Amino acid sequence: AIYACENEDRVRKVILLAPAMHLEDFQPYLGKRLDVPAVVFHGTRDDVVPLASVRRIAENIFKNITYNVVDDDHPLRETFLSYDWDNLLMA
Repeated sequence: AIYACENEDRVRKVILLAPAMHLEDFQPYLGKRLDVPAVVFHGTRDDVVPLASVRRIAENIFKNITYNVVDDDHPLRETFLSYDWDNLLMA
């Protein structure tokens, strides 16, 4: 997410897995609005990254976002292999 904020012209798409956009390191980018498409996966049982606050931040940063809430924990180990990576990685 930080790389996309700093290099929007070099990024075609962002795929974020339980992104820690609530941490202090991301604070300087909270005012950004990016046109880069973003796909986010976040588990409902994530006990590391707070779903609600991070979702608000991501939806404010990325104008074109698909936010996928899945029944999983922070590492997303139960759903990671089920993602259609070929399709996700296409721009």
